[in-house]
Amino acid sequence: EHLKKTRLFVLCGGTLIQNSTSNRSLTYYHTLCSLAKKYGARIMIWGGGVGPIFGENAADLAADIIEDCDAAGIRDERSMRRAKALGIETGHLYASADAALLTPALPLPAGGALRSGNCFAVCPRSIAGLKREGADVNEKDMQSLLVNAVRRIADKYKITPLWLPLAEDDVALCRKLCRKCGRGRGMPRLQAGEVISLLEGCLFSVTIRLHGAVFSSCAGIPAICLPYDPKVESFAECA
Repeated sequence: EHLKKTRLFVLCGGTLIQNSTSNRSLTYYHTLCSLAKKYGARIMIWGGGVGPIFGENAADLAADIIEDCDAAGIRDERSMRRAKALGIETGHLYASADAALLTPALPLPAGGALRSGNCFAVCPRSIAGLKREGADVNEKDMQSLLVNAVRRIADKYKITPLWLPLAEDDVALCRKLCRKCGRGRGMPRLQAGEVISLLEGCLFSVTIRLHGAVFSSCAGIPAICLPYDPKVESFAECA
């Protein structure tokens, strides 16, 4: 019903055109774009990522989504190459930054203030079930790599790691890795703007999540990215 009344349908940010987890994302956005086109809405991608895309059927869905767009703002050069490799018309493609870079900072909840200069943020995520282009990354190995790196940084520089969940699924993981590391403290789940305010009090971040790097840029601090996924590598290359 909403699409029947819509004049402009925007797919905003994120890596929506991919099937590294499953084909559900591609199928969902393909369906929405097809309906929007049917009802006469104009379609736009704003700061979207493309790929990885596995399989011919998935590539056909991805090509249809991008071709249905009147304008397709692609987030990074690697995604742009993937989009062009789908064999589609490219006149409506253009470079566009991730929309999350426009997120404004919000005040932290009471008791959330940080002492500047004595901490760094850690933004983990589970990588179980994710397909990669090239060698797969083992979940246990990635967690061990992260924990050992955080422990070394904390001990060498005498600074406190803040284990920061960026999604609901990360809350328990942050607690688990904090216990395993034996350093720092787990943070509560915060709104995006609050995350930026917290990061402004950190020296830098260590992140497996893309938006850990994006919000670090918003906060004006460096991010050390662990490239579980090409979108994280692509953002690091552009930052």
